[in-house]
Amino acid sequence: MSDALETFELARNIGREVTEADKYAARSLAEDELPHPQLARARYYTDGGLYSEAQSTLDAIVTPELKTHRDKIEYHYRKARLYHKTYKLDAAKTEYAKVIEINGDANWYYAPNACLQMGYLFVYEKKKDQAQSYFQQALSYKKHEYKNSIDTKARSALSQLNRK
Repeated sequence: MSDALETFELARNIGREVTEADKYAARSLAEDELPHPQLARARYYTDGGLYSEAQSTLDAIVTPELKTHRDKIEYHYRKARLYHKTYKLDAAKTEYAKVIEINGDANWYYAPNACLQMGYLFVYEKKKDQAQSYFQQALSYKKHEYKNSIDTKARSALSQLNRK
């Protein structure tokens, strides 16, 4: 914990905000609480393709112990991403829907990206109307991390849908 706090302080003092990822990191650094360690671990395992490790990490999380609203949303988001990447698409859709539902008006990227991913899943299922609805919902979120990237992807997906 002390190493994490020291590293965060160092990053706050010398970090730069150039890319969307930098801006996301800066927002994380500005918060009073450190990221939930198991959720961070699950994210890195999933992003790195270590899916069984990600699943074990998520399975070990006792959900009543998730203290913040953000952690509760991120928990379902991490499950959705893992299910999506492991082709458990019905489970992914269920978890993405939970993210969207419990997000409320929070300005994190979890719900907009959940909408984007739901849109992709419905494109895959050839359900154009549902896909279009989710892509438009992704665009409706304001002031979140990765706004430019998610909006660009949603607009591109809508454009492709309209060509079909």
